[in-house]
Amino acid sequence: MTNQPRLQMAFDDWPQIDQQAWNVMFHEGDIFDGRGTALHWRDATRKTNLKHYARWLAWLESTKNLDRYAAPWSRATPERVAAYARDEIKRVAPVTVSSALIGLKCVLIKMNPDLDWGWFREVTNRLKVWAKPARKRTDRLLPANELMATVLAELHQLGVLKCKGRLTDLAFRDALTIGILICCPIRIKLGSEYMLRSQRINH
Repeated sequence: MTNQPRLQMAFDDWPQIDQQAWNVMFHEGDIFDGRGTALHWRDATRKTNLKHYARWLAWLESTKNLDRYAAPWSRATPERVAAYARDEIKRVAPVTVSSALIGLKCVLIKMNPDLDWGWFREVTNRLKVWAKPARKRTDRLLPANELMATVLAELHQLGVLKCKGRLTDLAFRDALTIGILICCPIRIKLGSEYMLRSQRINH
């Protein structure tokens, strides 16, 4: 049985040139010395794309294609990226492969935006069209009327309990919140903005 290649390469194990290129992307800077090309990325985006790039480096190492002294973007040839995608297709779901390639593309573009990455964009566009979720999220969702019936039953049960306490109150609150969201769904972003405005007003 052969050893499986690492799925991701730890940042400390990256080639020095890759570590430097990554850090430059997030250089704070100012109007005089310039700011990093990916400084605007949110923390979640930064962590996700770091994983995608670490996965690429691990694959390069496992296939003997990791030149530790080459510029990071020079390793990403059309042929090598295609081989990477084919190997990933054997390992994970199509949607995961598409996300991995899109993340890798984003990192490389930020590392060297002056190169022509049109070919990579075409690859990721084709993968995005080809990739289909293995399972639809909607298949796991219950109809709103069934959810509401469950919520009402839970509220009734909690309301008639003789021994009530903090845990019962919290359970009632949670069930009531779910019921309200079923009737009046809101986007997470809008809800967060509303909470921030409420906090400012209360303070």
